[in-house]
Amino acid sequence: MASERIVHLKIVRSSRHPWIYSGMVRRPDENIPAGSVVEVRDKTGAFAGWGIYDSSHAVALRIFSEDHNYNPGPETVRQRLQTAIDMRESILCINKDSNAYRLVHGEADCFPGFIIDKIGTVIVIEPHASGDQTIGLWLTDALKEIYPQCHVGIRHASGGRGRKTGAAFERKKSDDLPDSVIVSENGLQYHVDFSQGHKTGFFCDQRDNRLMIRKLAGNRRVFDCCCYSGGFSLSASAGGA
Repeated sequence: MASERIVHLKIVRSSRHPWIYSGMVRRPDENIPAGSVVEVRDKTGAFAGWGIYDSSHAVALRIFSEDHNYNPGPETVRQRLQTAIDMRESILCINKDSNAYRLVHGEADCFPGFIIDKIGTVIVIEPHASGDQTIGLWLTDALKEIYPQCHVGIRHASGGRGRKTGAAFERKKSDDLPDSVIVSENGLQYHVDFSQGHKTGFFCDQRDNRLMIRKLAGNRRVFDCCCYSGGFSLSASAGGA
């Protein structure tokens, strides 16, 4: 399913960084919709990768793969997603202590511009670029297949495209998407409010820090001045603060 759309650079690509800024990109002759997967070629015409294109964004291209034989499409996206999930659930086994954790961490998992958190029975895709119109849809379908018991929703990052969309949780991506869920983490329960919460709804990446605070809080007075959903407050209390 490789894209027939081609975007040329003004430079010879020598960096492995997945971001290519708009000033390095030649304006295509055709109108390419934001979020399209395109073939990227440098100024010599040499293949430079497969990328997610958005002419309106400062980062006009986010390189998804540098393998010319890679075929961007639903199946290859699913395979890459499964690799990221296996790292968390089969190798790190973080799902043993919590049912709220990060499945995909953007560029680190070769999904530039995407954060995906599994929060109880809800999976939240947070795109930081326009790739939700292509790769995001493939991710949604793959997640529903891998986790048939979960709801999948897209929530745009505030300050990016979310500023235009009001960072609204898009219910059309999942039937009967709940407004909130209760999740467990290291024996504690947290209420996650998707309708009012920040980012994906819960700071899954602070799990280890919350556990550390719990171990340090014994017989101490703790002031949590940015309590949000009470992650650190409840951890400190459980630790004897």
